[in-house]
Amino acid sequence: MQINGKPVFNGTIVVAPGENAAIQLPFGIAPVDFRTDAGAGRIEFLGGTIVFFNMDNPLGTAASPTLTVPEHPPLQLRFALYAIGEGPGAYHVLHYTAG
Repeated sequence: MQINGKPVFNGTIVVAPGENAAIQLPFGIAPVDFRTDAGAGRIEFLGGTIVFFNMDNPLGTAASPTLTVPEHPPLQLRFALYAIGEGPGAYHVLHYTAG
């Protein structure tokens, strides 16, 4: 698969409450984490983990942030994220394309 002539990785994962998850990216496997705090919805790459903050939206959230990964070119992560439930009891459905 390609977008704009560049190879991409893509997939879908459904993460139940309390489960650990990871996705395949061009540079390897990256854990994902879903957190709730007092801030606005955002995504960060922290210590090798992709962290989704405050994205428990049953209607879905979509974005295409560029992640800075040490010793690798910038990574475009396109995603659609849905939540079933809220807070620590939410299931998360993550559709992603990265490249």
